[in-house]
Amino acid sequence: MKYCPQCQRTYPESTRFCLEDGTGLAKDPHDLFGRTVLGKYKIDSYVAEGGSSAVYTARQSDNGRRVAVKVMLPRVTRNQVQVVDNFLLEASRAAQLRHPNVVEVLEAGKTPEGLGCMVMEMIEGETLEARMKEKGPLGPETTFDLLRQIAAALDAAHRMGIIHRDLKPTKILLLQKGSRRDLVKVVDFAVLNAFSNAFTPSYASPEQCLKSGKLDARSDIYSLGVMLYRMLAGRLPFEASSTADLILMHTTEDPPPLGQFRNDIPPGVEKVILQMLAKKPEDRPASVGDVVRRYEQAITMTNVVRIDDHPELAAEIKRPVAPARAKPEAPVAPAPPAPAPAPPPAAADAFATSVMQVQIEESPDFSTNVMGITPEMLESAAAAPAAPPPARSSSVTMEIREFTRQQQAAASAAPPPQPAQQQIAIKSSGQGLWILLVLGGVLLLAALVAYMLLV
Repeated sequence: MKYCPQCQRTYPESTRFCLEDGTGLAKDPHDLFGRTVLGKYKIDSYVAEGGSSAVYTARQSDNGRRVAVKVMLPRVTRNQVQVVDNFLLEASRAAQLRHPNVVEVLEAGKTPEGLGCMVMEMIEGETLEARMKEKGPLGPETTFDLLRQIAAALDAAHRMGIIHRDLKPTKILLLQKGSRRDLVKVVDFAVLNAFSNAFTPSYASPEQCLKSGKLDARSDIYSLGVMLYRMLAGRLPFEASSTADLILMHTTEDPPPLGQFRNDIPPGVEKVILQMLAKKPEDRPASVGDVVRRYEQAITMTNVVRIDDHPELAAEIKRPVAPARAKPEAPVAPAPPAPAPAPPPAAADAFATSVMQVQIEESPDFSTNVMGITPEMLESAAAAPAAPPPARSSSVTMEIREFTRQQQAAASAAPPPQPAQQQIAIKSSGQGLWILLVLGGVLLLAALVAYMLLV
């Protein structure tokens, strides 16, 4: 059956356009368009179909509210009454979960044909899957923001004993497309519990693949690790052409290093993801909160996320924002280099190290830390033309060493001073010589006068 999205008239499969307004007809493969489910939700459009259910939009008859309706497919529930009962049980548990990052489940029940259906709040946005297909790999900063929100939703569910079991990018909805930040909504908590042997091979944990033991929060942590890997690398950690090969890789092989696909991933971030992808649940982080703390520490220490530039992030992680630094008005010309090579390093001058005050000037365009130079500084240095040495060093130690080196170079260039005693001795020696010369002249003159008298 087909229907007109404009006037909501229904037509046979062979019709392509509405005979009233010419609108192209949409297809409803399950013939639910125009029908009312659970007594008050009238189906008005077909959205999509997944492996076990189809999604429709509907309008609540008593208040006009638009909602999304997930209806189990007939082929899944045929001759399986227990599956429908399990679906309704898990949907009722999910309806008790209330969190800003979780799609709210309003109620659940059965259609007149006995199909299980679940009514949820209507979300206008796109999936994380669609975002990655459009933009490719995401940056570490964007990934961190999405991780925090996904982890918050998972943490609320885990505290209630609810395991998602089917965490993947199509279950992550992103609102406020085009704004600076996206609001994350996680959908379909615990729905997969209704199907005991169901899982998505690309994102399944090893224990899901092997069906070994009861699943807990660490299974969701593994699936979240697969998602983070894909968000950063642009591909899954394990790719194969068959489900059997994927299961073998999840249970026995290590994922390729993230550095194989891009070179700007901090090593600490890659370490966190590899811990999440550990084969044994006990080797993974114990909670999603632990995952966020490790990731946040790794990304902040390597200066990928500049918290000062994101006051909204600082407020959520309860971190104070540093005041903005003003740029220096005019640079100070550097001192000319010493003409002679610098002597070997000597002990630091007490004046230079304890009395001299060095003012540190750092451009607010950059943010540095103990781990070294930021990628932004490298890009700026590569783009800038060759220039003389900077006016000021951003390191107190470098300025003190330069001061000491120039002081030592100036001292070595000056003539060595003569000791005071040596100067006095030379002066005394000069005065004695003049006295001897005068006495010698007087004696010579006296001898000459005496000789003339005698003659």
